[in-house]
Amino acid sequence: MEILKPKLLKALLILALFSWGIFASFQALSNKKKLVLIGIDANGTRIINSNTDPLFKTELINFLHHYLSQSYNFTPENFSKTVGEATNLMAESLWKNEAQNISRLKSLVESTGLVQIARIKEISQIDQINFQALIEVEQKSRLEVQKLKIKVSIKIKSIDRDEHNPWGIEVLELREETL
Repeated sequence: MEILKPKLLKALLILALFSWGIFASFQALSNKKKLVLIGIDANGTRIINSNTDPLFKTELINFLHHYLSQSYNFTPENFSKTVGEATNLMAESLWKNEAQNISRLKSLVESTGLVQIARIKEISQIDQINFQALIEVEQKSRLEVQKLKIKVSIKIKSIDRDEHNPWGIEVLELREETL
């Protein structure tokens, strides 16, 4: 009996460790990472979990400002990085529609040395998902400087936040009108 006791204890230990390993692996696989938006304002610090929170409107405007800045400010050296980041904030359908135009613009920027500087003058909310922005654009190439005013209409959509898009918002539609 004394010989069986150490073997039994060893077998029980192996079984317990194996069971614990399976349980721990299952728990690790089932735990999903979730991005949390924490807001700080005059009312204190809180987790924002609703689109009706006043800080969410501020976040929308900040998202649009970021998107427009990345889309409309570029040089030949940073075009791929800045405009590329803006395309990550587009819905897949918009990206498919705009991919050729962006590729043509990239070729033009690289071949002419075009530098574009944009100043966002105003962003206004039309309804819950539609916005308009007024942008002053200055395009500088080797031979000329051109100034434009552009009205951009943007339709957005809420999505799940993730590492690639921590805003939880993507641009669904985009229309430009030169004024």
